[in-house]
Amino acid sequence: MAALVLGIFGFLVTGVPFFIGLLLGGIPDVLAIIFGICGIIRANRVRRGAAMAVTGLVLGALAFISIFFGAGTFW
Repeated sequence: MAALVLGIFGFLVTGVPFFIGLLLGGIPDVLAIIFGICGIIRANRVRRGAAMAVTGLVLGALAFISIFFGAGTFW
Protein backbone atom coordinates (compact mmCIF):
# COMPACT_ATOMS: atom_id res chain seq x y z
CA MET A 1 0.00 0.00 0.00
CA ALA A 2 2.84 2.41 0.81
CA ALA A 3 4.48 1.78 -2.56
CA LEU A 4 1.23 2.55 -4.36
CA VAL A 5 0.54 5.77 -2.47
CA LEU A 6 4.11 7.03 -2.81
CA GLY A 7 4.24 5.99 -6.46
CA ILE A 8 1.07 7.93 -7.30
CA PHE A 9 2.22 10.98 -5.34
CA GLY A 10 5.69 10.94 -6.86
CA PHE A 11 4.30 10.40 -10.36
CA LEU A 12 2.00 13.41 -10.03
CA VAL A 13 4.46 15.77 -8.35
CA THR A 14 7.70 15.03 -10.24
CA GLY A 15 6.59 17.02 -13.29
CA VAL A 16 6.13 20.31 -11.41
CA PRO A 17 8.57 22.83 -12.93
CA PHE A 18 11.36 24.93 -11.43
CA PHE A 19 12.96 22.13 -9.41
CA ILE A 20 9.99 21.96 -7.03
CA GLY A 21 9.06 18.59 -8.51
CA LEU A 22 12.55 17.27 -7.91
CA LEU A 23 12.46 18.25 -4.26
CA LEU A 24 8.91 17.06 -3.56
CA GLY A 25 8.81 14.10 -5.94
CA GLY A 26 12.31 12.63 -5.86
CA ILE A 27 12.23 11.14 -2.38
CA PRO A 28 8.77 9.55 -2.75
CA ASP A 29 9.91 8.04 -6.06
CA VAL A 30 12.88 6.33 -4.45
CA LEU A 31 10.77 5.18 -1.50
CA ALA A 32 8.11 3.80 -3.86
CA ILE A 33 10.77 1.74 -5.61
CA ILE A 34 12.14 0.40 -2.31
CA PHE A 35 8.69 -0.35 -0.85
CA GLY A 36 7.57 -1.88 -4.15
CA ILE A 37 10.46 -4.35 -4.13
CA CYS A 38 9.82 -5.19 -0.47
CA GLY A 39 6.09 -5.53 -1.20
CA ILE A 40 6.69 -7.94 -4.08
CA ILE A 41 8.93 -10.07 -1.88
CA ARG A 42 6.29 -10.08 0.87
CA ALA A 43 3.47 -10.77 -1.59
CA ASN A 44 5.25 -13.89 -2.81
CA ARG A 45 5.20 -15.24 0.75
CA VAL A 46 1.64 -14.18 1.64
CA ARG A 47 0.19 -14.77 -1.87
CA ARG A 48 -1.72 -11.48 -2.07
CA GLY A 49 -1.06 -7.78 -2.60
CA ALA A 50 1.33 -8.12 -5.50
CA ALA A 51 -0.69 -5.89 -7.83
CA MET A 52 -0.42 -2.84 -5.55
CA ALA A 53 3.30 -3.42 -5.04
CA VAL A 54 3.96 -3.77 -8.76
CA THR A 55 1.87 -0.70 -9.60
CA GLY A 56 3.71 1.39 -7.01
CA LEU A 57 7.06 0.11 -8.26
CA VAL A 58 6.23 0.92 -11.88
CA LEU A 59 4.90 4.41 -11.12
CA GLY A 60 7.88 5.21 -8.89
CA ALA A 61 10.34 3.93 -11.48
CA LEU A 62 8.69 5.87 -14.34
CA ALA A 63 8.71 9.09 -12.33
CA PHE A 64 12.32 8.54 -11.23
CA ILE A 65 13.48 7.84 -14.79
CA SER A 66 11.64 10.93 -16.05
CA ILE A 67 13.88 13.05 -13.82
CA PHE A 68 16.83 12.15 -16.04
CA PHE A 69 14.92 13.36 -19.10
CA GLY A 70 14.29 16.79 -17.60
CA ALA A 71 11.03 16.43 -15.69
CA GLY A 72 10.70 18.98 -12.92
CA THR A 73 13.47 21.29 -14.09
CA PHE A 74 12.02 23.97 -16.42
CA TRP A 75 9.16 24.30 -18.86
